[in-house]
Amino acid sequence: MIKQYGVAREKIMRYNLVVITEMLGVPEYAAAVDRFFGVPGVADRGRGPWCEPESHRANQKVPLVIRNETLNNLTRLNEIDIGLYHEMSDCLDEGGYDFPAWDPSRFETNGTFEGTKSR
Repeated sequence: MIKQYGVAREKIMRYNLVVITEMLGVPEYAAAVDRFFGVPGVADRGRGPWCEPESHRANQKVPLVIRNETLNNLTRLNEIDIGLYHEMSDCLDEGGYDFPAWDPSRFETNGTFEGTKSR
């Protein structure tokens, strides 16, 4: 498990930015992500996953009941994943999301998308 943790951590650290989706509800964080990508409204989804309404109806019909024993077992089994998540996200607890602003020279453009034609 420790080896898998190291591999997962190494892969995550290759990225310029890993977005913590639940943090998009924090306006300052969402604004920092907007600045990083140079696209306003990253957090303004306007719609959810295509299956969200059906999922909510199913959850109302058959609510999930988890016994404490099951929850404790799942927590134990996911301890390493939870630790990696906290290692990658705890720095956000202090605020001050100083992601760099958009810099097109850092990214390879895809000329097939409108507005991103290579010069």
